[in-house]
Amino acid sequence: MTSPSSASASRKRRKAGASWDAARQASYRQSNPEQSLLFHMVLDASPSMCGKDADNLIRAYNMYQNWLRSHVPPMSQVEVTTFSNSHTTDAATPVGMAPDLDKGRYDPRRGDDTNIYGTTVAVIEAGRQSPGQHILVLFTDGMDSEGLSADALGVVKAYVTEAQADGWLCVFLGAYPEALETGKAMGFPADNCLVFTSDKIPEAFTTLTEATQRYLSAPVATRKLLTQGGFFA
Repeated sequence: MTSPSSASASRKRRKAGASWDAARQASYRQSNPEQSLLFHMVLDASPSMCGKDADNLIRAYNMYQNWLRSHVPPMSQVEVTTFSNSHTTDAATPVGMAPDLDKGRYDPRRGDDTNIYGTTVAVIEAGRQSPGQHILVLFTDGMDSEGLSADALGVVKAYVTEAQADGWLCVFLGAYPEALETGKAMGFPADNCLVFTSDKIPEAFTTLTEATQRYLSAPVATRKLLTQGGFFA
């Protein structure tokens, strides 16, 4: 249940996003990067996510986004990328104005592969053009369909490692037993990886919310340390 104070804060964030035109928002983000968070939410929509798992993910994601509305600076943004064999990325939107996830935007019946590596590289490559603090949250319920291809894995690890060196917080949510090994192989710090079973997706996003709260409450210097590990510790 949302408290009156949280609801009021959320309305203020919506108003700020609506009253400033795109040029003014962009100028603010360029001048105030520490107050301009950009959440890159990268969600596995391969066929294995059909049914109850998809419903749980939609509900859990919306819970997390609703919490963000009341806790992030007004000019913060969120973009959602869904992927299977290809990926689709919605335009970045102020968090206070971002629509909830639904079955129209998240449809795991499409595609037949899990292109985790290529999607992650594409999101980081595009995100480099935007100012602010970047938070990449990758959710998947299985390994990349290319397996542990040395070339593909080497490329994505280089991108994730460089993004973290540039101050990105990169978080890996894996709903399968080998997820920790996958996340570390991709360059995510072990303490920034969360491993769980697919029936625990809501609980995983609750843990993500709690960790995000600690991150947002931390001084800038501590935030930088968390990009190198310890987000879930």
